[in-house]
Amino acid sequence: MSVLPKFFHESICHCNGYDETLIEQAHQQAAPISIRLNPYKPTKLNFELDCAVAHSNFGFYINHKPEFTYDINFQAGAYYVQEASSMFIEYVIRQTIDLQKQLTVLDACAAPGGKTTLINSLINSESVLVCNEIEKSRVGALMQNITKWGTHNSIVTNNDTNVFQTLPNMFDLALIDAPCSGSGLFRKMPNYINDWNMNFVNQSFIRQKNILTNIIPSIKEGGILIYSTCSYHIEENENIMDWICDNFNLQNIAIEMPNSFGILESKSKHSQNIGYRCYPYNMKGEGFFCAVFKKQSNENSMPKKKNNIFQLATSFEKNELEKYIVNFNSFEILKYNNAFFLTNRLTIYLLSFMKHCYIKKIGTEVGSLIKSTLIPHHNLALSIYASQNIMPYDCDKEAAICFLKKQPQKIEALLGWILMRYNNFGIGWVKNLENRTNNYLPNEFKIRH
Repeated sequence: MSVLPKFFHESICHCNGYDETLIEQAHQQAAPISIRLNPYKPTKLNFELDCAVAHSNFGFYINHKPEFTYDINFQAGAYYVQEASSMFIEYVIRQTIDLQKQLTVLDACAAPGGKTTLINSLINSESVLVCNEIEKSRVGALMQNITKWGTHNSIVTNNDTNVFQTLPNMFDLALIDAPCSGSGLFRKMPNYINDWNMNFVNQSFIRQKNILTNIIPSIKEGGILIYSTCSYHIEENENIMDWICDNFNLQNIAIEMPNSFGILESKSKHSQNIGYRCYPYNMKGEGFFCAVFKKQSNENSMPKKKNNIFQLATSFEKNELEKYIVNFNSFEILKYNNAFFLTNRLTIYLLSFMKHCYIKKIGTEVGSLIKSTLIPHHNLALSIYASQNIMPYDCDKEAAICFLKKQPQKIEALLGWILMRYNNFGIGWVKNLENRTNNYLPNEFKIRH
């Protein structure tokens, strides 16, 4: 349990809804634990769910924290461990976007992937989600989590946000969950307190404005911008909200929601702009801020297409791949360096403009063909579209953990490529040979302790 320093209270005492006594009391209690279920991978969990998160269709609290690393449902992507306040983004999207439409969506600061997988659960299969991470050291976790989610309609990029200025009028929805001073997470991460100071807040304010300046041109006319932080500070929240409306042709949007959510409406002092604050004494969650805007007009021209380095699979190649994928004719298959990727038409369209983007992942990598034989990729193992025709091996928990630790094991099954499954969800590939079983789990997915 943590005690917040006096200078911290003094820095946020003027914030809407702030109560020093209540926040100190909240910090003497353990932070609630919450998860968000993957709607594409329904399964029976190995622990009991408590009450639902009020503002999410997929979020639930749990009373006791399991050892997530050794929960195979977690490793298979059946759920994501996510802080409940940040799930408010789901409610905001449902209130502001027609999710039945074919959408282009940007998650600009996406790692480790909590809000990315949340958005991916909401958009339809014909839409596309570009999930970008600025920091190279964090993009690996993002790729792992979107791979575990099992869908095909995402692109992972690793770019400074200035690259999105080359994509004007491109996105129906942009989420900027901005890097911030992190004061809303002090209860969960008390070690943050010792490093915190107002210089960090001011530096974050400058960085947030830079990211917004880069991203806003990429939003379509009539498109939606969602801005959020896990900070309490007005400098990073209400002041940014006013700065957006003062410097860009965006209109602040109010969200209708019941009082039972415990989320406070927060008006900026210098305008009627409205944001939303979460405090740990008003709801079961940590500190969080969110504001929503609609693009009024866009004077930027459309970006120029690039020479596409990706090819569509040939009819012969499609025939060879069809047996490995459910509802094969519903997808597009891209080819690059003899690797095949499961995507949709909108993804291919968007890729044709992403000339300056460093792309790390496209859709679901199916694998490569060697003399008409598929060498399967790990993405296919975790995909919700992997065909039941693939030779499966249904693991119990012990065998699954052995596989995920890459410990030696012999699988009693036919020779060849075998999909390791737990609760009917793939977790990776082995290749059975006459005298041994080779484990093809990528090292980044390996359980290491």
